[in-house]
Amino acid sequence: MKTNLFTALAWCSETPKSAVFNDFYFSSDDGLAESEYVYIQGNNLQERFHSITSPSFSIAETGFGTGLNFLTTWQRWKSSPSKKQKLHFISVEKYPIGKQDLTRALSAWPQLKDEADQLLAKYPQLTPGFHQLSFDNGRVVLTLMLGDVIDCYNQFTVKADAWFLDGFAPAKNPDMWTPELFQLMARLSKPDTTFATFTCARVVRDGLQQAGFNIQKRTGFGLKREMLYGSFTGTPDKVTKQTVTSKKDHKVDLAWFRLPEKHSGPKTALIIGAGIAGCSTARSLAERGWQVTLIDRRPEIASE
Repeated sequence: MKTNLFTALAWCSETPKSAVFNDFYFSSDDGLAESEYVYIQGNNLQERFHSITSPSFSIAETGFGTGLNFLTTWQRWKSSPSKKQKLHFISVEKYPIGKQDLTRALSAWPQLKDEADQLLAKYPQLTPGFHQLSFDNGRVVLTLMLGDVIDCYNQFTVKADAWFLDGFAPAKNPDMWTPELFQLMARLSKPDTTFATFTCARVVRDGLQQAGFNIQKRTGFGLKREMLYGSFTGTPDKVTKQTVTSKKDHKVDLAWFRLPEKHSGPKTALIIGAGIAGCSTARSLAERGWQVTLIDRRPEIASE
């Protein structure tokens, strides 16, 4: 089993380039301005961050890359008046960047140094699976999933408030921009969940529309002529009953992963066995707001 997903970068001056896809991670003109224009403005986050009434705001991303979108969003979140709410940023990366290359890439933006230093300090070992990092005393949580986008998001039930549809261009990375991805986005969206993406490729437009998203165009950033943004208007119940196939050829009934929409009672769990697995599961659930009862036949945890 491959235990380390480290991928090396090619460099064009100080702009990182994927050796796998022969494509740049962000615009060579100004990656930070691109992130602000496409994702922050495309999802109207500045205004939405100032009017949050729910306990948390969740953003789902399809390509973590250098973490630039996360850092830009985090900085915007810090400047918002939403001091009691939590930002949950969920992202996936199949080809994560090593810490040395990541440090070099992020050094281009001194205005993000505070957030970048904190991310680098907690950057996980690049092993497959889910890595949850907490910042600002738990006010900002990054769930970084290392693996295939379909396989990873198939395990999620969290509904996103906004989507950052990012990744290398559809022409260079067609395996990601598939109907399965757009259907998963629909399953994990609320009414009026927004999305934004740098591309205007037909496969993306058609896939999003078929999954129930309203599509709008605006002028693209830099040399890109157009980009897409919009919101989810489909009916979740119809979308979630579809079946998709993951990259491992396992057919998945999307309805299986879905929690009740109107669950008003507390989320409770009973875990039998207080070993490493039981304790880890209990902590993970508790951090997500579950009330957990942990039972073991021994008086102390991890006694066997």
